[in-house]
Amino acid sequence: MKRYLMLEMGNEYYLAGDYEKAFSIAMCVLGEYRRERWWSLLTAVLDLCLKCAYLVGNVLDYVSICCELIGANMLKHVDDKADLQRNLLGVLEGKVPSMREGDERTQKIWSEKLAGGQEYVVEMTKLASFLSCSSSFTTNSFQVDEMIRFKVQLVSTASLPITVSRIVVCFDNKKYDALAIREEKMELSANAAVNLDFEMEPFSNDATCMLKISSVKLHILGQNSIVLQFGDIFPVAKCKIVPRVARATTSLAFKSPVLVGEFQQLTVNLSNKEECRISNVVFCVQVKSATYAAEICKPNDKSFDTKLDFRLDCLDPQQTSDTSFIIRCSSEAKFDLSYVLSYSIALNNKTYLCESRSDIVLTSVAPFHSSISLMSSRCDPMETLLTCDRCLILNELRASHDSCIEIKDIKYEVNPEFIFDEAPNEKDFLLTKHNIVTDCIAIQPKSSSKNTNIGAVSVTWRRNDSVQTFTTTSWPLPTASVNSLPVYLSNVVPSFGTLFDPISIRLCVVNISNYVQEIDIVAERGICLCLLDTSTCGVKYYPTTRSIYSIN
Repeated sequence: MKRYLMLEMGNEYYLAGDYEKAFSIAMCVLGEYRRERWWSLLTAVLDLCLKCAYLVGNVLDYVSICCELIGANMLKHVDDKADLQRNLLGVLEGKVPSMREGDERTQKIWSEKLAGGQEYVVEMTKLASFLSCSSSFTTNSFQVDEMIRFKVQLVSTASLPITVSRIVVCFDNKKYDALAIREEKMELSANAAVNLDFEMEPFSNDATCMLKISSVKLHILGQNSIVLQFGDIFPVAKCKIVPRVARATTSLAFKSPVLVGEFQQLTVNLSNKEECRISNVVFCVQVKSATYAAEICKPNDKSFDTKLDFRLDCLDPQQTSDTSFIIRCSSEAKFDLSYVLSYSIALNNKTYLCESRSDIVLTSVAPFHSSISLMSSRCDPMETLLTCDRCLILNELRASHDSCIEIKDIKYEVNPEFIFDEAPNEKDFLLTKHNIVTDCIAIQPKSSSKNTNIGAVSVTWRRNDSVQTFTTTSWPLPTASVNSLPVYLSNVVPSFGTLFDPISIRLCVVNISNYVQEIDIVAERGICLCLLDTSTCGVKYYPTTRSIYSIN
């Protein structure tokens, strides 16, 4: 309703002879009609605007409106569109448009404005015009030492041919504007696509820069000139200027897999395969891990990071250079090791940036797996410890990979609530995938408790390689509950016996409490043995008393 009232006001102003106000009001609704593609109403409003622009002598708006009305979307007769196109081309030659409206004064104004070689720039992107323009690069990226290639496509829906004399392609980087100019006449026929191929040489210092086509300008030349400018072309045409591919090579030497906790030294060999000297050499290595499980540092440097840069002033042809860095992993994971080599090279009186990228996937694994178990003094599995008896901690180490591990030391940090005697290791030993290393210590609780942390074990090790340093891996010992019993029992059994000959089994009973303990001892016969003596007895044991009970 609002737009309808505005059009009525515009018509009233037109009938009243106030053409400038009529033109201003009508222009306010053109944008909405273009967006909604309401072609019939848009045609009617444009007709009103065309009359107003002619009557007030507004040449630029008259040319812009003609560019819309001669298009295929406008609901006008073909002959009317042809007349408008002839008027548009007549403006180029300084001729006054042929219109029913106007008088001698109007024609005089137009004659004065069309004299003297004027240039009229029409923003075609905002219009529903007769001409469509699109542009695209042949690829998404171009090396800095190769030609940049792109094309522009033009499609006209005008009823008569139009001759374009000059095409200028403009970029967001203005220094390229002078490189994409085509000075040749081409005829745009109705509904025929014209494809124009361009190529230009990038500037050598623009490596790693983006390049985007910002606009295309079509120059229609005559006594006057009309520039049809297409800005913000959709889809956006852009590309990236990338460095020249480096011919210098890099090789990375390392041992796989990477072991968790080790300080492995990786060696990088750089070889110049170019035909001339390279300079400003930069080798960048970066660890990409989702869990930040891996870090790197330079040799003799304790500051670990995820990215390192190594620099070299120059390298002559066929010359090589070695460098190294340390990698350390804190947990088992897969991660990417990315390294980039970049340098400058002078070719054909130009300096180019060269670059090569490589990525490898590394896996970090634990150096060994530990299995810890609690055993009684008789080598029976235990879950609860006794204050009156020593227990054994068996620590089994198994390699989880094919590399050979040199173990220097195994240390135990035992809770002070336990009595602990540690036997020192006599010498270093090797751990491979096909053997098992078992270490054993004896502990005895001092008092009863629940869920007590026994302590931790630390293993000092390295890969069997003299280049690497030793590292220490620690993990906790199991937790256990400790019970305190008033009586301590132990037995002494012969190591062997003969069939049908009696053997003697001695049971040692010690009262470790401060009270008299009455104990019933019951011996039950087994499947292969029979009892010769009494199998049941009751005995009183006084504090700190030690007694021996024999069973045959």
